[in-house]
Amino acid sequence: LASNSAEQSEYESNSVTEPETVGSVYGGEYPGAVEEIYTPPQTAAPTRPTTTPRPRPTTTRPRPQTTTPTTTQKPMTAAITAQSLTQQIRRLPAVLYLDSRAEGSAELEKLLRDTYSLPLVAFYVDKISKPQLAQKYLHQLTAHKTLPYLFICGTFIGSEQHIQNYHKNGQIPQLVEYVCGEEHKKPKKTTKKTTNS
Repeated sequence: LASNSAEQSEYESNSVTEPETVGSVYGGEYPGAVEEIYTPPQTAAPTRPTTTPRPRPTTTRPRPQTTTPTTTQKPMTAAITAQSLTQQIRRLPAVLYLDSRAEGSAELEKLLRDTYSLPLVAFYVDKISKPQLAQKYLHQLTAHKTLPYLFICGTFIGSEQHIQNYHKNGQIPQLVEYVCGEEHKKPKKTTKKTTNS
């Protein structure tokens, strides 16, 4: 029992007389055995100084129009010249200039696009700022007076009457092949160097 009481007294000497606080670590008689737990100091998140919004520049970008034309219509907003029309005609594989108010315009466009799968770009001349000027230049380029004007691979094919005639006779595929094939078969101009012997 004596040894029991000695152990008990040792136990009591190690007991804490005061209540422990939350988070404390008791190391007994070896205070170096207790490692201090580092907790970083709590700092408030830095606040940005309040700034007044910068004034917006007085010039603004133009806003897009609320009415978007369909993919078949190309607005001609640039200055219309015979040269600009010629460049369009040469650059695009199939171009149809027409009047959206004319009866049969939509059907003609649909015929060329859907039946013959032409990569057609349709320009509605009546929707530009100077339709008479565009018609004048198209007349000068083709010697034909009325809309529509169809160009394939840079070649004037004809007006509505011509197109309908080619369609009835089943000639449009051959016409496209002939006109576009001829475009690719044109020999390139080369200059021959002559050497003096």
